[in-house]
Formats: sequence, structure tokens, C-alpha cells
Amino acid sequence: MLLCVHVRNTDDHCESDKFVIYPWEVELKLSTICTYKAPGPDELPNWLLKDMAPFLANPVFAIFNSSIREGHVLKHWKQAILQFQKFTHPV
Repeated sequence: MLLCVHVRNTDDHCESDKFVIYPWEVELKLSTICTYKAPGPDELPNWLLKDMAPFLANPVFAIFNSSIREGHVLKHWKQAILQFQKFTHPV
């Protein structure tokens, strides 16, 4: 699953509350996942993430914000599978 949510600075003076991701943003991103693409390293089918977006938004939101507050990124989130395509310039 590729989930990219923009993190907003709330301009608070408390460092632990500096960045916030809202549940509605997570739900919006999950609900727009393309179901015709292959799943990510977690092997969860994209249709499941999309259909369950309203139920997954709050737990995912809590995990993301906790990670941001604690300054710790889970090891599994650091993994990436990159595929490069050769690009040829037209003559």
C-alpha cells in the first residue's frame, strides 16, 4: 500500500503536537486506492483497504501521529520496492 499523507504544521509551541494528520485525510487516501493494482509488501488486497477505509482511518491515523510524535518510524515503513523503467528519448 502506498499511502502518502501531507503532514501539516499546527504552529503550536508544544513539540509533541507539532504535526497532525487527520482521520478524514487517511480515509480519503485509502478510499481512492486503485483496486486494479498489485498490493504492496503487506500483501493486503487494495479492494480491502478501499472498502474498509472508514474503519481503518482512525487506527491508521493514531499510528501515524504516534510515530510522528515519538520521532520513530517502524522498520516495515522503511522498506520499499522500487521498479525502474528504461526511458528512451524519441529521435
